[in-house]
Amino acid sequence: QLADSLALVFLVDVSASMRSYMPVVNRAACVVSEALRQLAPRVWYEVLTYTSGGLHPGAPVQLTRLAASGMRLSLSNVWTDGGTPTGEAIAAAAIVLSGHRASRMLVLHFTDGHPKDTYVVRQALELCRRMGIDVLTMSVGSSQEALYGAGKCEVAYSVTELTSVLARLLPRLYRHNR
Repeated sequence: QLADSLALVFLVDVSASMRSYMPVVNRAACVVSEALRQLAPRVWYEVLTYTSGGLHPGAPVQLTRLAASGMRLSLSNVWTDGGTPTGEAIAAAAIVLSGHRASRMLVLHFTDGHPKDTYVVRQALELCRRMGIDVLTMSVGSSQEALYGAGKCEVAYSVTELTSVLARLLPRLYRHNR
């Protein structure tokens, strides 16, 4: 475990409501992967998108890896158009992070809407808390601090603000880690 190291999963909602914003999601993936790629080996990361396999209850979470430490960014074959299984996606990110040793583990989550099931989100957040994983959420339009916790939610007022919010947030996350 490197002192002052960071393991990060950038988790991006690509549910049906995000379909028209995929160019913004792609730019955000580029910003994160380029910013973090240069910080290896101190920073390990993955950029994952999530949706569900359909809009029906119980549809499985669908994850797409866009980039990772040692893996070039790929924007092809992203599953989109399903529901918003946020809790399941956060739990999956925690599982990914559990395989890495770092002084700080973080899920940086972006969503344009409210999760399908807030109970499952609360369970996933509790799992992360027990595992020592911090979860920061960027939400569009309204603060979701009641769900994610005080100081754990940044607000963008439109999806197109995502890249500028990330540009402000990434240096702060890294400085916090030093």
